[in-house]
Amino acid sequence: MAFIEYYQIMTDIRSSLTGNTDEDIMYLADMSRKYRSSEMSSEIIRGIGRIMQEILPDDTREEADAAILSKLLGWKNALAEADLFVRRKELVKAGKTIGSLITRIEEYGLFADDSFSEYKDFGETFEEVLYLYRRRPQKTLRTPGLPYAHIYTKYGFILYGTGDLDGAKDALFKAQKWNPISADISFGIAEVYRAAGDMDAFLSITGSAYNNCFRPESLARYYRNLSLCFSEEKKYREAAVCLQMSSDFGCPSEIISAELFHLEEISGVEKPDFSAEQIRELLQKENIPVSASEEILDLSYTLARDRIEHESWNGAAYFLKIFCDLTGDEGAEMLLERVQQEIVR
Repeated sequence: MAFIEYYQIMTDIRSSLTGNTDEDIMYLADMSRKYRSSEMSSEIIRGIGRIMQEILPDDTREEADAAILSKLLGWKNALAEADLFVRRKELVKAGKTIGSLITRIEEYGLFADDSFSEYKDFGETFEEVLYLYRRRPQKTLRTPGLPYAHIYTKYGFILYGTGDLDGAKDALFKAQKWNPISADISFGIAEVYRAAGDMDAFLSITGSAYNNCFRPESLARYYRNLSLCFSEEKKYREAAVCLQMSSDFGCPSEIISAELFHLEEISGVEKPDFSAEQIRELLQKENIPVSASEEILDLSYTLARDRIEHESWNGAAYFLKIFCDLTGDEGAEMLLERVQQEIVR
């Protein structure tokens, strides 16, 4: 019975198309909004999405998707306006601007998961690679025509800046739904909990984020967060070691210097000078990893070698740079140089 109803709805929608692409896209968007509360909303909205794809020319589909959704929802203008408010330090206005955009987005309910597809908004290729490698989804993984993770993340950070911690947490968890691999989103959530005084949650989320740290700046954030936790526990030696690790992965020197100075003030102990072996021993004692995860290192290097074998030089350079940035391995860096030479030939 449900199938017959679904079939009838989709037949009625198709029969109302005019052949004018712009008009039909706006009509289909209106139908998405109309059926968003239906028991079959996911299937209907997904079906409407397929019709949208059918009526767009192949060679302009991606650009047309972006243009139509921008016209329909005004998301590009809204983000630009919010950025302007942020630069002016008018965070409340920025929050209202993006909040209004999110209301429109959620009203239309586009790009909903259904029985066949799931949508994720990854920030870069390796995030998608990690997701596929770990989850091995049975459904087809698709990219939405809207930067959901970016929009919700920006909204969460703005709300955090206004002091609305509950709103920030809600927005960032929605961002994480769209991009469950982003270390930045996880660290943002952790920071909200820290601001609320929940250091246990801050530590737990930081620990989970480590598994998604495949950029040096993410690892720098990971170790810096651990330093804050150790400082809270008055384990100042361990806190200083973590700051040293954060510095090694590129945390700005002014931040490290300020936090080391703070440690000296509260502990009464001058900045210690640790050897590499002492750092390793202290971290291992606390069950803290001393580098990026083996999974990330193995996967990035394996994919790089595979791309080299297939002479896919840009892909090889992408994965190999991830590995090199995390390890500083001289042999891998020499290989990366050769790959980059192949690219410019």
